[in-house]
Amino acid sequence: MPRTAKNPLAHRSIVGLRVKLEACTRQKGAVWLAWCAPLDVMTQAETEQRAMESLREAVELWFESCISR
Repeated sequence: MPRTAKNPLAHRSIVGLRVKLEACTRQKGAVWLAWCAPLDVMTQAETEQRAMESLREAVELWFESCISR
C-alpha cells in the first residue's frame, strides 16, 4: 500500500519465510489425498501431482490466514 496523506505508513514485506513441512499422499478410490499432518490440512484431486499442488496452495493460504488475524 503506497504512502498517502491519509495513510502515512507504507506497507512493505520485510520478512521472507521458507518452511519445510512433510506431506503424505495416498490414493483412495479414484482420488488422491494429500495431507500436511503438522497443520492438519488436506486436499484431494484426480492425480497425485494435482493433490500435492493443491496442498501447497492450501498451506500457503493457511499461513496467510494466520498472518491476517
